Amino acid sequence: MPRPWATFTGHYLDAGATRPVLAGVVQDQHERKLLADAVGAQPTVCRLQAELPINHQRLAQRHNSELEALRWHLNRSGELDRTLSRSAVDDFTVDAGTGFVTDVAVSVLRAAGWP
Repeated sequence: MPRPWATFTGHYLDAGATRPVLAGVVQDQHERKLLADAVGAQPTVCRLQAELPINHQRLAQRHNSELEALRWHLNRSGELDRTLSRSAVDDFTVDAGTGFVTDVAVSVLRAAGWP
């Protein structure tokens, strides 16, 4: 299944973007290679991590009227956490469990070495 970034990233690069920030999940080295091929450069992969109870709380807020989707995401969150821990595909991890979204964004920029 094609990843969402594979279809539109080239447009941003063609328009002059030098550091596109993409949201998604890169589960293993194969997916990391697909991402690199799609964007035409080696990506910097940041894992945003929060404790599972925090993830579950956020998922419940996001999917509060979609019980089937909520159930799927709750089950998948633990499995995905274990998969990402084993694969170690990220370059660095940022705590996304506390603080404001802007604080997390600044932490990502700093960890990536971007001014």
